[in-house]
Amino acid sequence: GQTFVFNSSGNGEKKEWFKDGVSVNPNAFTFTTKDNGTYKVIYSNQGACFDSSAAITLKFLEYDLDFSTKDIEIII
Repeated sequence: GQTFVFNSSGNGEKKEWFKDGVSVNPNAFTFTTKDNGTYKVIYSNQGACFDSSAAITLKFLEYDLDFSTKDIEIII
């Protein structure tokens, strides 16, 4: 199946990735997934949330398309 790579471009000492409202990858600039869901990243400094990305919903197809690459990168 396909893999999606999210890259954080926002500022902040900490970046925390969420899938369907649950933390899935704390303090990482990138997050890779093969799962359906709604994803976003929250940026914070010293525990105070100061910015959040827009939520992005991924819905993987039930069949595999023949792309030249299996990885798709999204920068938010």
